[in-house]
Amino acid sequence: MGVTKRYKFKQWSIKLPANWQAQRKEYCVTFSAEKGVGKLQIITYRHKSRDITYNNLLNLTEDKLIDGVELQNINCGEFNGIGISYLVDNDYWRKWWLWRDSVLLFVTYNCSAKERLIEMRIVDQLMGSLKYYPA
Repeated sequence: MGVTKRYKFKQWSIKLPANWQAQRKEYCVTFSAEKGVGKLQIITYRHKSRDITYNNLLNLTEDKLIDGVELQNINCGEFNGIGISYLVDNDYWRKWWLWRDSVLLFVTYNCSAKERLIEMRIVDQLMGSLKYYPA
């Protein structure tokens, strides 16, 4: 990943390569490379309890699933959750529903289907760098 910087937002942070920027709008942060092909977006929610369950995450995914695409259990840095990836209308999508204590992250990455391999490794590294900060 070369030279990096850490972007911190409330109770989480992510390690970014030097050529990636962040644009923040309230509870949503969009990350992209200077001459990149896709965008990584993280939306932050706080759950009213610290007892978030797998079923809570499944309830959040209901209207965002694609027929025939299987949910996968995943670990992204210091967060756990579920995720999917799929192609639709010449676009490639990855979606993650992550949690730690009372923090929920809904993360998406999308780009054109033909360019999906260009940033795949770096996106995996970004997601693996997620850190959690207790309130």
